[in-house]
Amino acid sequence: MRILGEASDQVVQLLHRREVDLALGRLTTPLQHNDFDFEPLSPEAMRLVVRAKHALATRTEFALDMLVSWPWILQPIMSPARHHLFEEELARVPDHATPADVVECASIFATLQLLQNSDAVAMLPKSVVRDYLRAQLLVELPVEIGKSLSGFGLLRRKFKILSEPAEYFIALLRKYSASSRYWAH
Repeated sequence: MRILGEASDQVVQLLHRREVDLALGRLTTPLQHNDFDFEPLSPEAMRLVVRAKHALATRTEFALDMLVSWPWILQPIMSPARHHLFEEELARVPDHATPADVVECASIFATLQLLQNSDAVAMLPKSVVRDYLRAQLLVELPVEIGKSLSGFGLLRRKFKILSEPAEYFIALLRKYSASSRYWAH
């Protein structure tokens, strides 16, 4: 077993090139359902977050347009989170502008480290930041995000028979994702 921390568009490419047999992510283009089976496991609500000592951490009210002047850590432009949420959310803001100070980062782990050590803002899945919020390392900003990403789930090539350990791993993923208390906290 090999565990990689990649964005959905990257894991789909790994599946397509047959470098991995199974992935957790989402389909990123409309025709990928022809090549891959997708089994949803959980919805993915997004949160705007900053480090706990950030100047915005104690603010109780502001709008998305107020955040444009701050530095941002964003996923690559073709990732679903950036394309479908960030760019669409900004488009809803009158006279919107894309932040000028952007670090593009495909690694969730690197994003979390950069976020904790800078004054940047990031939009990340609730499941990713949940423990950082509990530990008070990050703070969620009270900005309404219009929608969530489509749920993430199991991705595998159509008609691919997986090994017994892979099927066992899938069974464990299904078990834990079925538990609403696991994903809700």
